[in-house]
Amino acid sequence: MSNDAIVALAVNDWVMLRMPGAFEQGGTELHHGLTPRWDLTAGELVPSRELKSFDRQSLLLLAAMSLIEDANQGESLARAAVIGGTSNGSIDTVIQLIKESNESRFAFQVNPAQIPNTVINSSVGQLAIKYGIKGANVSLCAKELSFYSAMVQGLRFARRGDCERIYATAMETFSGEFGTLYADSHGLDAAERIDTAAIFSFRTCSDPQTPGPVVRSCVTGRLFPASGASLGDLLLTFAAGNGVEPDRLGRVSVSVADSWRAALDDLGQAFGEKLAVLQRTKALSLSLVGAYQLADLAQSVKAGDVGVMACVDEEGFYGIALVGGSEVQAGAAKGSSDSGKVG
Repeated sequence: MSNDAIVALAVNDWVMLRMPGAFEQGGTELHHGLTPRWDLTAGELVPSRELKSFDRQSLLLLAAMSLIEDANQGESLARAAVIGGTSNGSIDTVIQLIKESNESRFAFQVNPAQIPNTVINSSVGQLAIKYGIKGANVSLCAKELSFYSAMVQGLRFARRGDCERIYATAMETFSGEFGTLYADSHGLDAAERIDTAAIFSFRTCSDPQTPGPVVRSCVTGRLFPASGASLGDLLLTFAAGNGVEPDRLGRVSVSVADSWRAALDDLGQAFGEKLAVLQRTKALSLSLVGAYQLADLAQSVKAGDVGVMACVDEEGFYGIALVGGSEVQAGAAKGSSDSGKVG
């Protein structure tokens, strides 16, 4: 694929799996509307003899991947890339390991230098091993902007011709000690603290007319004044820079930190009914923010229109992406299936 081609990421399929309780009780898949269940003792998802090596975070991501329907297998799956975004990661597993080490007669060998890598890389690494994905494997931690950073990295891979299939993931757990502390500090009710994993399956494309949903561009940066005017100008300038006039914008999805809430009035005047503000509970879901927004645009932006999604954190760091509309709303064209990639 030539470097001067306009390269984008077309969405093959996506899954958002929410697991509110015990893993064996299953969860809710938001896209296909499934309520999947797994008998872990029977070796579903992973062989039962290996189950002790997997924490809840890794199992959650593997379960989400098993529901992806993209006909990607064999050599094409092996050459795919995986880009994972997370904030909590597997930190609860590390906390539990340290506690057990302190309570044990013989302390475990816990290397503090390895803890950051374990927290961020563990789940995506298990995903790659399970499905034989041998392409690039990248883990990112940028709080609310993690999924935006994953899309930026995915577009870089596509433009360099590194791979034709890319999986971008976002995963957060709130049921452990660290997640509970985070939820308590932000006043999230128990019903809103649901462990969730999201996976988007992309294929690279260079045809501007490729049916959507298609991520055509994504950038990150920083805004300093917390005003609707500065954010509105950013959205319009970004769209215009990608050849999109304001009248082609079908939906503008925005997630802002509490310090930016006052800016929403100006955005409402600028975009009217096109503006969709991510509800606060989802805006506090860390790396899942961008995944929720992309899922919304994938289902709501019509063919011929373009959607813009943007997120701004407390310090003014932002992510912004341009998403082309779909001929058929995602999810409506697919039937429920329990087969997926369960191996």
